Amino acid sequence: MRSLGLITLAITFAATAACATVRPAGMFSDNAVLQRGVPIPVWGIADDGEKVTVKIADQEVSTVAKDGKWMVKLAPMQAGGPYTLTVSGTN
Repeated sequence: MRSLGLITLAITFAATAACATVRPAGMFSDNAVLQRGVPIPVWGIADDGEKVTVKIADQEVSTVAKDGKWMVKLAPMQAGGPYTLTVSGTN
């Protein structure tokens, strides 16, 4: 019975390690409102050295995470929407 628990624990850790670690900051969630007419900083966490791409409307900006953190600045946008903000990584 103990070995079954250890196997379950090992599978759990392996599955967790396989999950993507690219995440935007918590404020970027469903129904978020971004200010219009000013550059929009978007930031979050990712594995060190991972390429992160942020897309919204007709914009796409990429950067590489350093020390587990990343940030991009989107060009000012006009009011409108709804828009979908997509954050993706290379893993």
